Amino acid sequence: MTKKTFFYSAALLLSACFFGACGGDDDDDSDGSKNYTTSVTVEKSANVAQDFGTDDLSIGYWKSGEAIAVLDKNATTVKSLGTLSVQSTGSRDAKFKGTLRGLFTSSSSFTIYSPSSAVNGSNITYTYTDQDGTISKIYKFDYAKATATSKLVQDNANNLEINTATLASEQAICKFSFVDENGNKIKVNILGITSASGVAKEVVNGQASTGKLTITNGNSDKDDPIYVAIKNTKSTSDTFTFNVTTPDSKSYIGTATFACAPNTFVNKSVTLTEE
Repeated sequence: MTKKTFFYSAALLLSACFFGACGGDDDDDSDGSKNYTTSVTVEKSANVAQDFGTDDLSIGYWKSGEAIAVLDKNATTVKSLGTLSVQSTGSRDAKFKGTLRGLFTSSSSFTIYSPSSAVNGSNITYTYTDQDGTISKIYKFDYAKATATSKLVQDNANNLEINTATLASEQAICKFSFVDENGNKIKVNILGITSASGVAKEVVNGQASTGKLTITNGNSDKDDPIYVAIKNTKSTSDTFTFNVTTPDSKSYIGTATFACAPNTFVNKSVTLTEE
């Protein structure tokens, strides 16, 4: 290689470094995407967050550690822009903050999912099989969705504010109490639920896998109500079958007919017969 060729090649490398990776902003993508400090106020569904007594406030109030996932509403595929964390607790509405990455304008539209675990890679997944029947954990299965638009975009400060979003639950939240034919409360160890049209065990991108939903009660030593998130194939009135095994291994069965529509709270007492 001649000295002339060597210096020419070196000049090309320096030029590429200057105009390329060496001179670029790591926070910017080729399409202009960058990190924005983001805030939004999100309200839980009023239909689910009704006051059924102080023990039911867990259903409708935000709790420490909760997060939402924010997606590009206009994207043709699932495109997560990031997650935002709750900043205040103990009420139906709360401020969420965090970092979103994208290219935002005053007309940007977003889809918000709660909890953030609903967004799993390129899929929207609702999983109902790990429930334990307790009120303290039911919020983890209250999958909900909202849409919102930009409120304020400050490109010079990388700041984004999103208009207030109100969630709608994608399933019903049910509060079941079980009694025998004499009206005595039944303690539940294991609860199985099926319906005539099909109870969802998991929903992936809108496609439901149905079957018997089985819950191992986290409070089996008590006769407290059982809290269950149910996404039923039929949102109007349907017949549900309940199979209960008690802590002392007795078996009960019974049916009840009621509507189990998304974004509703169902409070139902069911009479069972010992098998």
